[in-house]
Amino acid sequence: MEELKKEIRDIHIKKRKSMTFFEKEEKDKKIFKRLIDLEIFKEAVFILSYVSVNIEVDTINLIKHCFDIEKKLFVPVCFKENYGMKFYFLGSLEQLHFSSFSLLEPIPSEKNLFKNLLFKKTVCIVPGFVFSVLGDRIGYGKGFYDRFLKKFGGVKIGLCYDFNLEQEIIKNSFDVPVDLVLTENRTIKLI
Repeated sequence: MEELKKEIRDIHIKKRKSMTFFEKEEKDKKIFKRLIDLEIFKEAVFILSYVSVNIEVDTINLIKHCFDIEKKLFVPVCFKENYGMKFYFLGSLEQLHFSSFSLLEPIPSEKNLFKNLLFKKTVCIVPGFVFSVLGDRIGYGKGFYDRFLKKFGGVKIGLCYDFNLEQEIIKNSFDVPVDLVLTENRTIKLI
């Protein structure tokens, strides 16, 4: 099953890489607008978001927007030793540095750790290379998000491009679906 997921992931990565800079920028703007117009986003106090790199759906504008409207923003730090992931408060983009995974992450500290374990008014923005209309996803394949999302009780929102949306994708028993999927043209609500 992992080999099939890798093949699907590779197909969708190629699709993303085939976009021009301007095509990607236009699609990212539409997804951003769709996200911030959601009532569930407007009502959220805590936003957990990945920090996008190259071919991912952009979240840098979302992060800046959260700073502007004073949402409490937390971004992930991945830990190699246990493939675990925790979210830490981010007050500015200058607090980010490249990690051993080549991801932008803050320096973890206990005082900045996300600790709202009731997950009230909390939204988690979830990356993925491909999503299904049922909310299933294929990410990088290491399971960081699935491990975190198993314990997460807030709203999970997946971001992808229309051409990365499938009717159905294969999944394992430990895969955790999202509650909404946003593309540049669609909002799929599963809650």
